[in-house]
Amino acid sequence: MTQQTLPVVPRQSSISSVLATILGTLHGGRDIQRAVGGTPVDLVKPVTAKLFPPIMMMGLMVLIGALVVGIVVTVDQSNYWLHASSAVTSGPKTAGLASDLSTIQSIRAWLQPLDFVGMALILSGIVLALATIVQALRFQAGRVVQLAQGGEIAS
Repeated sequence: MTQQTLPVVPRQSSISSVLATILGTLHGGRDIQRAVGGTPVDLVKPVTAKLFPPIMMMGLMVLIGALVVGIVVTVDQSNYWLHASSAVTSGPKTAGLASDLSTIQSIRAWLQPLDFVGMALILSGIVLALATIVQALRFQAGRVVQLAQGGEIAS
């Protein structure tokens, strides 16, 4: 009997996990430096590596907050139309119903920009992680060339 696996569906948090795993793997490089007989030197953690996790988390928190607000507004909108169903054709007859409608519409107007901010933060975090990967690869390539030339000075 063979075991079937579900297809992998990429998500923002799984992308950040993959990038963090790649960064953790690239951060080392000490084994290669030892294998060629050099003194292991680590890359000082770049600012992009320090900013990557908090920015990704902020993006996810903004999106979760927008989801919660969207659910609350949807429930309020449902209640509004339930109570205002008799006055749909002639408009709201009380100031409370008119106020509720304007509140619902104004909150809805802010939800899409809030989603864009959350996605922008997540994509900014991904860009920072990719920039950190490039820095780590450049450091390791320079260090390997340096060790191949017989130098022990860290770049």
